[in-house]
Amino acid sequence: MYLTKYIGKVSLVTGFASLTFFATNIVLARKLEVEDFGHFSLIRSLVMLIPVLIFLGFSNSIIRFSKFNVISQYNIFKPIKKVSIFSVIFAVFIIGFVKYLYSLDMLDSLVLLGSSWILGRLWISNSLLRINEQYLTAQLLPFAWKFILLFLIIVLVLFDKVSLISALVVLFFSFIVSYFYGIRKEKQFKCGTKELSVKKIYLTGLSFFFVNLLSLFMSQFDKLSIAKLFSNESVAIYTGVSLIALTSFNLLGTSVGYVLMPHLSKNKIISKTEFILYVFIVPIILYLLFFNFGEIFNDLFYKNKYSNYPVIFQLTLVIAVLQYYNNLIQFSIGGIGSNKHVIQYLFLIIISSVIIVFTYILLKNTTLIGENRLVGLIISILIGWMFRVFFGGGLLIGKLLKARK
Repeated sequence: MYLTKYIGKVSLVTGFASLTFFATNIVLARKLEVEDFGHFSLIRSLVMLIPVLIFLGFSNSIIRFSKFNVISQYNIFKPIKKVSIFSVIFAVFIIGFVKYLYSLDMLDSLVLLGSSWILGRLWISNSLLRINEQYLTAQLLPFAWKFILLFLIIVLVLFDKVSLISALVVLFFSFIVSYFYGIRKEKQFKCGTKELSVKKIYLTGLSFFFVNLLSLFMSQFDKLSIAKLFSNESVAIYTGVSLIALTSFNLLGTSVGYVLMPHLSKNKIISKTEFILYVFIVPIILYLLFFNFGEIFNDLFYKNKYSNYPVIFQLTLVIAVLQYYNNLIQFSIGGIGSNKHVIQYLFLIIISSVIIVFTYILLKNTTLIGENRLVGLIISILIGWMFRVFFGGGLLIGKLLKARK
């Protein structure tokens, strides 16, 4: 039960982080106007997406590089420094485009710039500690800001100072504190003296970068597209209704995946018991829990502020399950797949994204109005995830069967 041992430790962090961030969203959803909560949710979604783009997936490239090399022999911190400097320059251009796309103000842009860069840098620290099998500490690094954010939001509530501006300011400050903690923990990684170029690391994991980027884009596509096509109010409704299920399934999936990828990259096997547990038992139990009690949870936590959207809730619950399986598939391919398999998986993601766009265009040209248009977009997203999980699972099974021969 090797995986369960480490997943249990990682889940302590991700589970607590999930509850912490959920509590933060509950407070903000109650205290902020619907439009402001939707705006905050948009900024948060962008903060999740932009780090992968500006660092070009460097954190996962390190993991991929360690699969074929003894990374402790190299001076890994030298290329990390170079990438960190380049990412700042790249971030300025990306934030400028996002500012234009969503009509953001200067505060939004500064929060995005600082928070995105720090989060991307923390993921690099996370990769180094995962290679050292320090999974608990590694998982804490990119989630520490959530604990700090909740504390600061509670302080704002006590002084009755909760607003969109104050929420964005404490969000940024939370990342700053997390950064110094992450750098301190990163120094525990013992590296060698051999020279290592940035190019060599990137070439090892470049294809997987595109996989991660498009994966993250698909996971954030819902809020980003809703904000652009509808309004921040619609983003707030969608976020409020789907938050519990999506957060729970995604954090569980990533907890398993973060342990699974380096485990498989070292050619270690998974026991049948753990396979059945994480592929069947855990997701089925969680799905039945939310299917029967999810809307009751929403009514209780939001005081009926985001109630009466049963169709949206059931659709997002299915998407949450699909995203859980996608995490298992993606991390498994990252751990055992060759560059050829990663590229094949990349094409699946591209096709899935195209399916989402074209499905929505077809639905948009119908007579859907109001909430039904939002439901149409969610159905499009669901179809894209179904395609990706079905064929991605087939690709992974084919790889495993071929490896057994």
